[in-house]
Amino acid sequence: MRYSYGVFLLVGDSDGALQQFDRALEIAPGHAVARLQIAFEHLKRGDFARARSHAQEAVELESKNFVGHYALGRALLGIGEVEQAVAQLETALKLAPDSPETCFSLAQAYARAGKKEQAARMRERFQELDKKRRGWRGQ
Repeated sequence: MRYSYGVFLLVGDSDGALQQFDRALEIAPGHAVARLQIAFEHLKRGDFARARSHAQEAVELESKNFVGHYALGRALLGIGEVEQAVAQLETALKLAPDSPETCFSLAQAYARAGKKEQAARMRERFQELDKKRRGWRGQ
């Protein structure tokens, strides 16, 4: 119930949503998705250290969930831990090879790591997947 209410609040009251997700974790500490919601809210706010801790916990709870690795990779990139970010984003891409968001973030991470060719290939892959997604939506 707390988690669902938190999702509802995300649209207009992100602070309230975070409170509800925290309460959901008090009830069910293994709720990986609540941890991911918190991580993404902190990513949105630019609080990469907080995002990192919640994303790391989500990965520990559900190591096969690409979203946790994606969130952790973005948080690590935000705090300047580029090589670790690349590793997490590569894991996310292996788990979900058709994720344009992961390709986009991985392209950024490769560029920051000085891996220009890999960054270019990943940007191309992002564009292909994004175009495909837009085609599915009729855009």
